[in-house]
Parts: sequence; C-alpha cells; structure tokens
Amino acid sequence: MCEAPGCLRESWNAYRAGASFLKMKGVARPQQTFETFRETPENKESFEAMKALATGKSNFFLLLIYGGVGNGKTHLANAMTIFLNEHGQDCRYFIVADLMSSLRGTIAKGESVDDLINTIRDFSALILDDYKPDLGTAFEQDVVEQIINHRYAFMLPTVLITNADWKSLPERIVSRFSEPGVGKVILNGASDYRAGAT
Repeated sequence: MCEAPGCLRESWNAYRAGASFLKMKGVARPQQTFETFRETPENKESFEAMKALATGKSNFFLLLIYGGVGNGKTHLANAMTIFLNEHGQDCRYFIVADLMSSLRGTIAKGESVDDLINTIRDFSALILDDYKPDLGTAFEQDVVEQIINHRYAFMLPTVLITNADWKSLPERIVSRFSEPGVGKVILNGASDYRAGAT
C-alpha cells in the first residue's frame, strides 16, 4: 500500500481503528483496551496472561479464565481482540450464547452449519466468552468442544471465559486447558467493579 499521506494505507488504518471494523470482530466496547483496564491484585494474573498471549510472550496457547461477574474478564477479551486485530491478526470474539443463536438460525434456514463451524475454528485467535456448561443442548456443547479440540490440535491461541467453576466444565475441556505447556487456568478473583467502569 502507498504510505503517502491521504493514500490507501492511511485509509485502511483509519478503517481498522473504527468501531465498524471492531464490531465485525466481535468487539462491542472499543474503549476496553489493555491500557484502560483497571488492574488489581485479584485480577493481575488474568491481565498478565491475556497480554502475554496477545503479544506472543506466553508459554501456552489455551487460556481459561473463570470467576465472578463484573470483574473485568470481558474487558480483557475485548482488549485482546482489539490488540491482535490492530497488529494484523484475525482474532474473533464471541459470546457463546450469541454464537449458538447464529448456529440455530443457520439450521432454521435449512443450511448446513459445517461451513460456519469450520470458519470459526480456524481463526488465528479465538475468544469464547460467557461459556455456561450447564446450559444449551448437547449439540451446542458438542460444538464448543469440537472447536476447542480442533484448536488444541493445531495449536491456535484460544481463550475460554466462564463464570462457572472450571472443575465443573466438561472433562475434555478441563484436560485441554490444564495440560502443562499447552494451557493455563486462572481464577479472576476480583470483585464486581462495573460501577463507574467504562
């Protein structure tokens, strides 16, 4: 691309920085970056792990973060998605319930979900937020496991975020994310700081 002021590179960078581009990647709150994250002793490990994975400085490629509501897990998901896309990687962020709604919509139209699932499982980085192991059909739970198993096999950076205790997750998911040198499991023990958050 031409680097001269006003040429294509400048336009492309402006587009990538815009809300519409980030929304396409799953980011609902573009103001939630690593720089605006309110670090506390209780969420410090989550923050450092997400940033290490985003910057390629981690010794793991699967990251599971669990903990209570409103303590910054989704902020970190948005931050990682923004950071990676700003640095040329196609990172996608999905709330699991929304993803499953899209799959059900595809099925309702009489279309195959295989193409959609295959696309999702191959993004260069993937974040699945608000995973609830006790909700959803067996098919939906199987889709999540299928995506994670594929990304595990091909060593693709993947983040799973849940409010549930990680030990209550399906055994295959627990096994993948707790494997040394592959995954990392972190409790975000911070309290709800949504009041006054951006």
